[in-house]
Amino acid sequence: MSDILIHFKRYDKVVVNSHSSDVWEPNPDLRKRIDGLWEERVKSKPHGPSRPMIRVAEARKDGRTLYLNTQMTGFKEHRGTIDLMEWGDRANGLAVSANLITSDGKLVLGKRGGNVWKGEGQYIIASGGADPEEDFVDGLPDLESALRREGCEEFYFPESSYTNITPFVVFGTAKEPAPSFSYVVQLGLSSKEIGELFRKGVAEEGKGAENIEIKFLENDPEKISKEMESNGRLYRPWVKALMEHYAFSLKEG
Repeated sequence: MSDILIHFKRYDKVVVNSHSSDVWEPNPDLRKRIDGLWEERVKSKPHGPSRPMIRVAEARKDGRTLYLNTQMTGFKEHRGTIDLMEWGDRANGLAVSANLITSDGKLVLGKRGGNVWKGEGQYIIASGGADPEEDFVDGLPDLESALRREGCEEFYFPESSYTNITPFVVFGTAKEPAPSFSYVVQLGLSSKEIGELFRKGVAEEGKGAENIEIKFLENDPEKISKEMESNGRLYRPWVKALMEHYAFSLKEG
């Protein structure tokens, strides 16, 4: 588990205290770095223009509650600073991820297709950035709204499938320390039902699908650890790191 960086853990809820419409502007040196990395990336794999994102400007834990202050940034800025260690030097795009657990005790993962920024051909869990247009409730970013939307968009099951959402950790990795807010989500559908909905959704969406295959793992710490040890190269590095930490936490109870 040496690759994972835990920013926060052991909290019961996330509260967004405030949100500013002001757009984060990095210092001139960072701006030059961001523009250069973006130009290099777009040349190697065209991906369209940058899009607005929500930035986690500040985060603090008080008791069992995690409090956030947010503002606006962009995907270009997020990708261009995701590897920097200092919180204030990063765009910190508000990202969420979920260990989705089916009613018959399986973890849900998808294999990335070509319609993604990074990680084609690798396995990933439900994840993505909070949308400034879709994921606001009462004028503030809502992490659970983003979580529900991402799971449904990537695996094609209805939002009503979510029966329980539990905060897990805020993490990054040694290579990409920017924080991601991870949850454990219990679904009311079985792996068979999820698989059928996924295959139907991919067939309808065609080349636009983010995931092209679905995979299920037993929600068992020993089996998860063994899978990561044997086949970890098949997973996005941050997914592997998170799964290893998740298996460890299951063993700890």
